[in-house]
Amino acid sequence: MNLSTLLIRSRKAKRMSQEEVAFQLNISQSTYHNWETGNYTPNTKYLAKILEVFELDIKDILNTA
Repeated sequence: MNLSTLLIRSRKAKRMSQEEVAFQLNISQSTYHNWETGNYTPNTKYLAKILEVFELDIKDILNTA
């Protein structure tokens, strides 16, 4: 599974919209959308926040590499 798929599945599992996730991460919805579509990759600062918002383990993200 790639990071984009992990983001989509995690967001849907939490029943959150892209806007809600973006708000939690303090970014724009369009930035988050670009992460989900694979156009851009979040930097490590945001990866840590993603782990918190989605209650993921670092292993989940490492397995996307």
